[in-house]
Amino acid sequence: MNKFIKLAIVLSISTLAACDKATIPVRESTNATSPTSQIQSAEEIHIQCIDFYKLNRLEEALQRCDEATRLNPNYVEAWTNRGIMLHKLKRYEEALQSFDQAFSVYPDYSMAWYNRGNTLRELMRYEESLQSFDKALGFVPNFTEAWISRGLTLQSLKRHEEALQSLDNVFISDPENVSAWINRGLVLSELKRYDESLQSTDKALTLAPNHPSAWINRGLALHGLKRYEEALQSHEKALVITPNFAAAWYNKGNALYKLKHYEKAITSYNKAISIDPNFVSGWINLGNVFSTLKRYEEALQTCHQVLSINPNIDIAWYNCGLTLKDLKRYDEALQYYDKALVLNPNYIEAWSSRGVTFGLLGCFTQALDNFEKALMINPNYTNAQINRELAKVKIAECQKTTCPPCKY
Repeated sequence: MNKFIKLAIVLSISTLAACDKATIPVRESTNATSPTSQIQSAEEIHIQCIDFYKLNRLEEALQRCDEATRLNPNYVEAWTNRGIMLHKLKRYEEALQSFDQAFSVYPDYSMAWYNRGNTLRELMRYEESLQSFDKALGFVPNFTEAWISRGLTLQSLKRHEEALQSLDNVFISDPENVSAWINRGLVLSELKRYDESLQSTDKALTLAPNHPSAWINRGLALHGLKRYEEALQSHEKALVITPNFAAAWYNKGNALYKLKHYEKAITSYNKAISIDPNFVSGWINLGNVFSTLKRYEEALQTCHQVLSINPNIDIAWYNCGLTLKDLKRYDEALQYYDKALVLNPNYIEAWSSRGVTFGLLGCFTQALDNFEKALMINPNYTNAQINRELAKVKIAECQKTTCPPCKY
């Protein structure tokens, strides 16, 4: 069976450094040519940086922050906000350098540590990210955004219980924090505690009834509870609020698929990828619907589209292999399974499907070997258990009669 991908909405916050420098120790400039008027000018330009950011004119915002730090190299908020602009522009390594400049001025600046943590999380440097959030929280224990981002980082590390504790810390100082309630629901869904997840997202919706991400994650909790009609209604509610929300169209497609409304699911996935052409999960699940409908050539096209976006997605290689098997292109299917296994050597479904494909080629010894490898990963994997016994029967039959030779 092709692998489906679910998608929850993670809420993370990049917090701008304020213009007010009251909490920052005053330092004398090391630049003798920077008079007071120049520092005042830097502050005015920094305000323009924030204004452009609010208008989502990030390049212009970055230029203003650059100018502010040139006029006042000790302007810690400008260095911090410069890092945020670079982060938003996906120039993550440069963003980290900007935060480091902020620390060279003021090592205890919690806002810079917090945003540094967010950048490291984007780079999937999760342990370093945690250290940055902990540093920020050491200076400001009630920094709610830092607790939230710390929780999301722990979730990425699959440390779900710790993630819950981090999110619960938000409620000590801010019991009505919508982002914390939404992300708490997300973590609970990851733990398959769907009833509790639903309670968290419902709490978020009592606080913010028109929050589209809360409606989407509510739909995911209902999806986990197999209440697909209600899940569909939640995703549709999100789309009433934000019609061009690709994730809502995508999750609507997932609910429609479960309800066996396959053509409607195709329409939803197509809408998602028309909004975001690089929406990998949307392409993958669109291909899965095509496979369900035995429209294998179209399914194969979606696999290739995914791989053109990112060739390092093991699920895409695996799904392509399954589709090629269904098209009876067994040799090509094996090549795709092999690629999936290079990316993920513990991909149990790929080992098992590789075994099935060898069996279809009459290579029962090779098939048995693949089922054994799958069972080394998970001894209780039923699919591999059944197929292993079938392979043994076929090998025994071939010992009694002449079987066609295996070319592998």
